[in-house]
Order: sequence, then structure tokens, then C-alpha cells
Amino acid sequence: MATIASRFGALTSVTTLLQPEKFTNKEVGTKWDLGQAVQFTAVVFNLEKTNAKTTDLSGAVTLAGNQEVTGVEFTVGGTVVPRLNVFGGLSLMHGEVKDSATPSEIGATLPYVPKAMFNLWGTYATTWKLTLGGGANYSDGNFFNQTGTFNYVAGGLVPQPKYATNAAAIQALTKYWLFNAMASYPVGKHLSLQVNFNNIGNEQYSDRAYDRHFLPGPTRQILFSPVFSF
Repeated sequence: MATIASRFGALTSVTTLLQPEKFTNKEVGTKWDLGQAVQFTAVVFNLEKTNAKTTDLSGAVTLAGNQEVTGVEFTVGGTVVPRLNVFGGLSLMHGEVKDSATPSEIGATLPYVPKAMFNLWGTYATTWKLTLGGGANYSDGNFFNQTGTFNYVAGGLVPQPKYATNAAAIQALTKYWLFNAMASYPVGKHLSLQVNFNNIGNEQYSDRAYDRHFLPGPTRQILFSPVFSF
């Protein structure tokens, strides 16, 4: 849910005059033990924001919005076989602008809410004390504004076709697969040496993206570090 929470920005001289937005979160879930050391969870959730900030046709910020995210989340984790630990998660979400002071936004896809997110990580402890790990992360991508298109930019009340090509290219960077790996070896009771291989495929992607600029994610990295434990 971090992706959803990160889109609510800081207060400004305009928004400090408004009343607080209201959130209602509903969820129901189940947890199952699969064998002695593996757990599976499933959750259905609904997050609704009423009194949401929205810009009316005059350009004024009001609290006439209603936004909703519904989805399901599945996780599995534990020791699948001796020495092999696995954790994975899958989230499927639908974000929608239910009401807005700008009529064209009603029914549009809510920004910064990917339709699908997936992660998988596993570690294997070899008989030579060496621990190997690897995994993947996936994001289905997201929009940047409440129109569900690329023709509008932040703060704009009319279509801006000249930004559409750039916005579409930036949006494509929010859809990605990342693959990572690690190896760790203990050299003492409280010290291990670890090497991490991040973004092995050197995927070009964006951690944070907007309609006219973006923050690129880290490129391929090899990090070596000592790990202390007490």
C-alpha cells in the first residue's frame, strides 16, 4: 500500500485552509498453515477517501472528491524444503475516481495505483555455510493524474497534447520487472560478508514518475558489505 500512500503530498498555503480528508479502510482475510513451516494469507480490502482534494472548473481546490481502491492481496512465506526459505506476494488493485469537482475525472483510473504488483524472494543455505538468495519485483505501471489519460498535466484544466508523448513514455517506465540476487558467508560469530546484485538485467525504470518528469531507479549494482549481528 506504500504506492497509494505516497501520492498524498505535503501541506501548502492553499490546502492548510481545508478540512482533513477522511479515510475508511475495510478488509477481511484468512491465514492458512501449509505444512509445518509455510503460511499463506489472502486479504480482500477496500480503501475509500472522502472529502478528497479536487480542483473545480475555476481552478479552486475543494473537498468534493471521493476516491476508492479495491483489491486483493496474497502472500506466502516459510521454509518450503529444508534450507530453502521463500517469501512472495501478489496484489491486484483497482483505483477509481468516484466523484470529483472536475466532471471529466469521474470514473477515471486513480493515479499511482498499479493494477498489479508482485514480489518473490528466496534464500538457500548451502552445506558450505554459504547462503544464496534471489528474487524478482514487478509493477504493472500507473497514471500520474486523475484523468486516466496522458493529455492533461498537473494543475491543468484543459488538454495539453504537447505533453502526451512525453507522459506516455514516462508512464511506460513505471511498468517493470527487476531481478536481484545475493550471497552471504559467515566469517565469525557476529560477522558475515555479503554481496548484493541489484537490477541484474539493468532495467530502465522509474521509482517515482510524474506527467512531465521522473526519478529513475538505480541501474545495475554490485554492493559488497559486512553484516554485523548481535
